[in-house]
Amino acid sequence: IRSGAETFGFSMDAEAKWRLPRITLAALAMGALLWLATMSLPALSSGAHSLVQAVLMLAVIASGIAVYALFLRLFGVTGWREAVNAIRQTKG
Repeated sequence: IRSGAETFGFSMDAEAKWRLPRITLAALAMGALLWLATMSLPALSSGAHSLVQAVLMLAVIASGIAVYALFLRLFGVTGWREAVNAIRQTKG
């Protein structure tokens, strides 16, 4: 059996193997929240002005980001400072 490095040209170190399942769980939690929100949004926004619908959509997006960040923190994947520093490094 060939390793991932031989087959796909990359390999994962021990830290990545530890983080990947936690990142997946955080993404699943975010997805569940977004799914629940999309089930309730039509009832909240039916007949509403398009500005209200846009604000509701922005609230759903913000809550998805917040839930994802919260679960990443709870699972010990990353902290707020690490995330901000990573974003700053990629902009430069």
